[in-house]
Amino acid sequence: MLYRAKQDEDEGVFKCGKIGQETPLGYEKTRDFFVDNSGFGTRGEMALVLDDFLKVVKKGYFYGITSCGQFQVYIGEFKKLKVTRKELHDINGIKTSKKITNNTRYTEYLDGRRVLRLHNTDIITWTAEGKIILNSGGYRTHTTKNRLHRYINIYQKNYNWYIRQEGKPDIEFFDGIEL
Repeated sequence: MLYRAKQDEDEGVFKCGKIGQETPLGYEKTRDFFVDNSGFGTRGEMALVLDDFLKVVKKGYFYGITSCGQFQVYIGEFKKLKVTRKELHDINGIKTSKKITNNTRYTEYLDGRRVLRLHNTDIITWTAEGKIILNSGGYRTHTTKNRLHRYINIYQKNYNWYIRQEGKPDIEFFDGIEL
């Protein structure tokens, strides 16, 4: 989830969430920052220490974690585009889009794709060619499995996810699997 800085050097920026690599719809990425999140970094290293990162935080911009490592994170800085929802849909080739439930949206694109998105992850993509691509985005949560299960017969056994297809043996789920 993006955090909007309420002032320059806003310490609330540390509440920003993990948003992944894709730029959220309606925003434009302005910069990336490589930031130490261990608390043990020192000035002069590749990763910015927290105090130095705070100095570049600007009021009115949005911040979100785009990638995480063991001791550092990449934080993207974004600005909100000043366009209407219709203009945004036209820019992104969206035919229709509707909220299904909390944090879940079903979108149809002009190129024939259909997508079920949970937060910022396309968990199901129906291609124009008839393929189905599944993706948890690395979030093997009850909510992700629940959303997938609405469209795909998916179940969990011994911490692993499996897909049941009629007339075929069950297959183990992995991100990017095509059915």
